[in-house]
Amino acid sequence: MEAMSIAPQRQAPDYPQAAAVRGRIEPAPRRVRGFLGSHLVFDTTSARYVWEVPYYPQYYIPRADVRTEVLLDENHVQKVQFGQSRTFSLIGDGHTYAAAARVFDDGDGPVAGLVRFDWDPLRWFEEDE
Repeated sequence: MEAMSIAPQRQAPDYPQAAAVRGRIEPAPRRVRGFLGSHLVFDTTSARYVWEVPYYPQYYIPRADVRTEVLLDENHVQKVQFGQSRTFSLIGDGHTYAAAARVFDDGDGPVAGLVRFDWDPLRWFEEDE
């Protein structure tokens, strides 16, 4: 009689796997606008979803759709997970919000030419049509 080897069976986890992995980038199918007080900061239909962590995407906005007068270059260059970037202050509504925007310099990186804003200073609106 031949001996049988019984390997333990792996059980599936009792929670769902991440819907997206870190670093995933795809078009956002919405119009997205950001206001600082009553002042429009950006208005775009070309935003990107970027998964900085596996579970939740962040909106990245094309720099061409951002009003340049609300950004002040802090001249602080950094290399972060998606490439070369610079931090910018957000100016408006009588306030200056330091390091409230990260601009990814033009180049060949996956988010080149895009801006990532901190959520707190802005009022965000998204529309699906």
